Amino acid sequence: MIYLDSSAILKLIVPEPESAALFGFLAGQVRIPLVSSELATVEVHRALTRMGKAPDDEQHTLADSVLADIDQLPLAPVIRTAALLPGRLRSLDALHLATAQQLPSVTSVVSYDQRLAEHVVAAGLRVDAPASFVDEPE
Repeated sequence: MIYLDSSAILKLIVPEPESAALFGFLAGQVRIPLVSSELATVEVHRALTRMGKAPDDEQHTLADSVLADIDQLPLAPVIRTAALLPGRLRSLDALHLATAQQLPSVTSVVSYDQRLAEHVVAAGLRVDAPASFVDEPE
């Protein structure tokens, strides 16, 4: 299983520099289920709203479609675990990490959030953040 946090899911909806690389990465993993926390629905739609997208905007519709293809796990079972995670992890990131940790079949956490990625690695999970690299002029 591949766990996608909200920063990764947003790149599937809103074109960003890493979007093409992420699509390519996921295309190579077609038989591997995608999972996230149900928290992603709130985070993704709130991010779109903060970007000025009205609720009837096509990107909210696209978000619903993308989220429908990702198995979203309930928050309730991981709330206590997330609350007790070590370190200075923000609350919503702790919920993502606790959700990923509860699934022994998660092979990778895709995140573009540096702080969350550091905690994911510290927890013994692999982080992927596919990005396009352009050669810098010398």
